[in-house]
Parts: sequence; structure tokens; C-alpha cells
Amino acid sequence: MSLFFRTCCVALTVLSSPHAVADVRLDTRTQHYDIYPTSAADIRLQLRKHSPIIDQQQSFHGQTQWHLVPDFRWREYGNACRFHHINVTLTGAYVLPRLANTSETDADTRETFARYYQALRVHEEGHQALWLEAGQRIETLLQNMHGQQGCKALTEQATQQIHQIIDEYHQRNGEYDTTTGHGRTQGAAIR
Repeated sequence: MSLFFRTCCVALTVLSSPHAVADVRLDTRTQHYDIYPTSAADIRLQLRKHSPIIDQQQSFHGQTQWHLVPDFRWREYGNACRFHHINVTLTGAYVLPRLANTSETDADTRETFARYYQALRVHEEGHQALWLEAGQRIETLLQNMHGQQGCKALTEQATQQIHQIIDEYHQRNGEYDTTTGHGRTQGAAIR
């Protein structure tokens, strides 16, 4: 029960351009919410009390949101079409707890929280790795697509396949949470 994953958005941009560029760009930021435990045993209660992450009336300690934007442009060569500009951008935002009263807490509390936070971060970065893999698959797909059916049909085909990849990675992220117990098997648990 320590983590929650949500993908925010997927947008597709298709334009006509003559330059071939392929790059998966990654941009992440972290937003913290403060907790104020008085002991190591109090960390769990503080996480429940102060977490802003609620889904279906359940509180979670961490969250990752991803915005995956494949941008591709094409060029016609007679009856053939090929994508020339490919730019996949993956923007992520983590929401994680922060020990706000470090000067008022004992070493045991700080060390317990630090271990927990590191494990929680590792778990969240596992979600990032999956979405980065999805972005790379989309980039490779677009680099290898070309066809005789015209640019509109090729763009529709690419869009459909991109959505299939995204659906697959939504499922894989859910399986990742199930397999790891939302990070518990990776140490993201307060006992």
C-alpha cells in the first residue's frame, strides 16, 4: 500500500518536416509532502495522515505521473511516405514524502525514513524505466515505418500502434506494482 502509479497523458503530434531526428527526451521533477514523525514507529501514521495521494478512498505514500508525447513528421516521395522527424518526450513527476522535522527527530527515525525513502524512490524509478522503454519502442517503431499507402494512412497506422504500445505499458506498470507489492518487496515498507 505504499505506492500508486498513474499515467497522466499521451499526445500525438504529426506535422510535415524534411529533417530526420530521433531522440527520447526524459524530464523528471519531484514534489514532496512533509511528514512530522516523533519516532520511527510514528512514520507510518504520518505517511497516512499527510499523504495527498488518495485513490478510491485509499491513501498511498508515493505516486508517479508520466506524460508521454510522441511527435513525428513525415515527407512524401511520390507515392511513398516516411517519417523524418521523430521526437518522443517523457515527462515525469514524482510525489514523495519528506521528513520535515529532521532537527527534531532522533537518528533512528532519520535512518528508518532514509531507508524507506530510498526504496520508495527505487520503486518509482522502476515505473520510469518502463515508460522510458515504451518511449524507445515508439521511437523505433516510427523510425522503421514507411509505406506506399500515403502519409495519411501511415500516420493512422502509426497512431494505432503507438496506442497499442501505451496500453501494453499501462498493463506492464500494473503488473510491476502487483509483482513488487507496490514496492514492498523492494523495501518500501514501514514496519
